[in-house]
Amino acid sequence: MTNESTDKQLIIKAVREHAVENYEKGWDYIVECYSDVELEALIFSTHKARTLKDAIKKLASDVKMRKEAESNAW
Repeated sequence: MTNESTDKQLIIKAVREHAVENYEKGWDYIVECYSDVELEALIFSTHKARTLKDAIKKLASDVKMRKEAESNAW
């Protein structure tokens, strides 16, 4: 049986890696503005994600909305 805390840390690490790899596609905001503690709260408390796939999907929605807002602001 895996430790829930370890699972969360692995998901946070993988999300951060995904964000770095997609930095130029709007994920820069995740890389630059969220500490691991804040990212944990966003993923597991705000979005209620339980898997890496779910976390990335839900954060991708946030990233998309932010990019749209930025493009409308200019």
